[in-house]
Amino acid sequence: MSNLKKTMLETDIDTILFKVRGIVPYKAPSPASPAQTLVSTVFSFVALLCVGYANRNFSELGEDSSVMIGSFGATAVLLFHAIESPLAQPPNLVFGHVLSAIVGVAISKLFTIEVLHNVRSQIAPALSVALSIGVMGLTNCMHPPAGATALIAVTGSPQLQALGFSYVVRPVITGVAVMLLCAIVFNNLVKGRRYPNFWIQQMWWQWPWAAKAVHTPLGTITAR
Repeated sequence: MSNLKKTMLETDIDTILFKVRGIVPYKAPSPASPAQTLVSTVFSFVALLCVGYANRNFSELGEDSSVMIGSFGATAVLLFHAIESPLAQPPNLVFGHVLSAIVGVAISKLFTIEVLHNVRSQIAPALSVALSIGVMGLTNCMHPPAGATALIAVTGSPQLQALGFSYVVRPVITGVAVMLLCAIVFNNLVKGRRYPNFWIQQMWWQWPWAAKAVHTPLGTITAR
């Protein structure tokens, strides 16, 4: 514990107060143009319509609310308005949602055990999100909306809970696949936009075959 304090914990009160001030002066990124904002709005709307249609018509979910999980709304913000963010790139999108869904369902099932069932509502939601963050961090595929994917697996409707690990496939993988396809097609149809910036993310253990591919510069296009 003493080693942890030395390496990670900030104990100097002046330093803490200085950090709380934020970066001064901080130059905020300039806002997107009205035209680009309109494009993001329309693309998000169409993409989410496609996700709902795909999960409703090509799966067994039918009209149940689980055809559209809330985390896809947050994903749409990244894929169509913050497309240059590393958090919006395909490895983060796909692995973030899939791994978090697995974590969420696993925690949901764990807390059906009789000894844990009474504390399910207090502990399971927080634990599912915390573990999904840990898994995404260790695999370098952080995608913030995926935290909600894990949470929904624990707190969702009874119909969604009944899906079990099928939740990972439908609606998660099917929804992610449709969102990714829409992001690739829609964003590249508009001048000033490019998606994705990369396809392969370097993991923390640096796979030899991936390490050579990730560092190829692709350049950036600022959408304004």
